Amino acid sequence: MSDAAWVALLDRFERDLDDATAEFTPWSPPTTPLPAELTERAGALLRRQHEQIARTREQLDDVRHHLDALSRVPATRTDAPAYLDVDG
Repeated sequence: MSDAAWVALLDRFERDLDDATAEFTPWSPPTTPLPAELTERAGALLRRQHEQIARTREQLDDVRHHLDALSRVPATRTDAPAYLDVDG
C-alpha cells in the first residue's frame, strides 16, 4: 500500500466513525508499514474507535436493563375485563 492508499484507508475509517449508519465492509490490511507521518492520525482514529466501542457497550447494557425490566411486566389477561380509570 502506498502512502495514498494509507490516507484513503484512514479516510474511510473516519467516515465510518462519523456515520453511525455506515455498513461494515471488509477491508484488507496493508502490506506495507504505516508511514511515520500518519502515525498520529492512526492513533487518534484508534482512540476514537475505542471510545465508540465503549459507548456502544454502555448503550447495549442500557437496552439489556430495559428488556429485563419489560420482561418483569406481567402479561395482560385476555379472559378478564380491563378498566380504565379516567377520573384519577
